[in-house]
Amino acid sequence: MLAYAFINWVDPFNDRRFSASDWAVAEPEERARMASDLTDRVLARGMSVDAIQNLLGPPDSTLTGDVDAGGNKLHAHQTLSYYLGSWSGYGYDDAFLYLHLNQNGAIENSQVTGY
Repeated sequence: MLAYAFINWVDPFNDRRFSASDWAVAEPEERARMASDLTDRVLARGMSVDAIQNLLGPPDSTLTGDVDAGGNKLHAHQTLSYYLGSWSGYGYDDAFLYLHLNQNGAIENSQVTGY
């Protein structure tokens, strides 16, 4: 229990509750602070690309293929990528919110990752 509390305390991606209006005007590092709340509470499996983009705006990039530029395995037909800034102190030179989509363009899963 203590380890879980410590990890959540030092997690920079779990500092703020998600707000669509704040996300719309935030710099990447501020968006990062909302990322865990967004993946845990807001983004639902099956959510459509239109619903995602109404909530978050257009992605910074759309990935296809087996791996991203950092060698992370992509497990989806398509992945929407939102840049979350540089977090080298936490093991990521660059961090991203990945929304993995199925062939119907709906969320299969989401994650915060980086390289």
